[in-house]
Amino acid sequence: MHTYTTLLILAMAVCACSCHSSKQSQQMQLTEIPAPVDGITETPAPIKPGTTIDVPEYSVIFKADDAYLHNVPVSVTPSGNAVIYIPSPSAIKSQPVRLADGYWLAPIPLTRQSRFTDYTYEAYAQLSESPSPSEVMQHLIPDAHPTVIVQLPVAASDTAAINRLIREGLPGCKTIR
Repeated sequence: MHTYTTLLILAMAVCACSCHSSKQSQQMQLTEIPAPVDGITETPAPIKPGTTIDVPEYSVIFKADDAYLHNVPVSVTPSGNAVIYIPSPSAIKSQPVRLADGYWLAPIPLTRQSRFTDYTYEAYAQLSESPSPSEVMQHLIPDAHPTVIVQLPVAASDTAAINRLIREGLPGCKTIR
């Protein structure tokens, strides 16, 4: 009888704690997870002020139709229905740099879902602020995207090392597209 009473009290305590915890968790989830955008629901974890993160140097090279080499890329969702990355005009420091074998050094981040806009680097750098996502959607060039994107474990400033990796077949590099 004593064991039965102890188990009953333990079960009631677990239920009481789990009910309270689940309500609290549900409230946190409702306030922290935004509405999904085109099926993407991930929210990055906040970084505490003063935290330093060591990010290894890398560069991104790409190939694309020559007609788009002077156009600013943005990243869209997998379906292409929404923009998820728009570079700041102040981030446009240079145009792509020609490399070996038809590759170009990307001056801004590229992803598998990068698409070219009709904004040229020169004109975009003159904007006082980034255009809105809906405005960028109107400036996407249909079917214009990098045909190959590769991430290299070399600083973007070391074009000699990048060209050497290209000529060697890109060993140790990550093909993104």
